[in-house]
Amino acid sequence: MRSRSLFPQFRFKPYDVCPDCGAKYTMDLGTKRRALVMVVLALLELALSTAGLRLGFAWSLAALFGGLGLLAYVGYTLSKMAFVEYQE
Repeated sequence: MRSRSLFPQFRFKPYDVCPDCGAKYTMDLGTKRRALVMVVLALLELALSTAGLRLGFAWSLAALFGGLGLLAYVGYTLSKMAFVEYQE
């Protein structure tokens, strides 16, 4: 899906509009749940990175592996992303 808007994430509408056919669509519920898990994992990664800076090498290794896990989950989430028709 593509959008004509330069920054679609800053709009307050819960849907997007297809520029070709004009249909309204949104992400499915599974994609929204995976995105929420991704946000939680990113916050945990931020905490691990901060601990790595302050507490030393062992925490830095934990942050490294946590970051690799987060990247793998982002790839999985993007591969499973689905769009559905928006119901008003």
